[in-house]
Amino acid sequence: MVNEVIRLLKPQSMKIYCDLTVGEGGHAEAILEASSPEGKLVGFDRDEKILEVARERLLKFQGKRVELRKAKFSCLKEEMRKLGIKGFDGILADFGISSFQLEDNDRGFSFNSDGFLDMRMDMTQSLKAWDIVNCFDYSRIVQILREYGQERYAGKISRLIQRERLKKSIDTSRELALLVRKAIGRNISGRIDSATRTFQALRIAVNDELGEISSLMSDVFSCLNPEGVFVCISYHSLEDSIVKKSMKEAQKRSMIKILTPKPLMPSSFEIEENRRARSARMRAAMKLCAEGVGDD
Repeated sequence: MVNEVIRLLKPQSMKIYCDLTVGEGGHAEAILEASSPEGKLVGFDRDEKILEVARERLLKFQGKRVELRKAKFSCLKEEMRKLGIKGFDGILADFGISSFQLEDNDRGFSFNSDGFLDMRMDMTQSLKAWDIVNCFDYSRIVQILREYGQERYAGKISRLIQRERLKKSIDTSRELALLVRKAIGRNISGRIDSATRTFQALRIAVNDELGEISSLMSDVFSCLNPEGVFVCISYHSLEDSIVKKSMKEAQKRSMIKILTPKPLMPSSFEIEENRRARSARMRAAMKLCAEGVGDD
């Protein structure tokens, strides 16, 4: 949904933008091109490996126009202070996992891989999906699957995990996916793989994704310059509900104007090009007041 991002942000030369989830650098590249010749961009990602991909992609803009930093987007205000930035003219957050991460077998994000059950965005943190699956008790796993995966078969899945890990540890993504399918049947819905919700739940738990989004939404509008625009892309209802609620509350306080009364959806062409984009929901809002830029 790059075209929609550019349409909403309206990048201009001499302005400064922030991509909170720079990933492989696709959105950042489009923003820098649209804000030529002197627009600037600061990009964050907590995945150092994917930052290297972005650095290579954005090499043509290196110099004073682009700054890439390893950081969680909940650290936005702290990073702004370090960089001496008072406010951004546009901020983008894309909450989706990248193709690069999904296709990296060593990361364990995909239930189609034989990689180790890791799922960390930041490889320096300690908690891994393996720890949850092999060490957490029955009730905690059920809670994670229900809260973060909205998995109605959480009990069945957790019981089978508890039973199987007594025999041997569950080490790979494929092993876990097979267990989930065994617990509830393969492709019960006829639309998505039976393991999808379990993997979503584990990834969210490992990376505290909803906590990160909540932290971001409490700060992001104070980090915009007046008339600056915040654009975000969510991929499931748990993310989208946090964004929607925060935007409505900020609009009631006359801090922002919501630019997307209803979320924007990907086109059929975009879905055909990338099936994972089918669940994307884009929302945007513009900062109205000058108070609070960069404040705590």
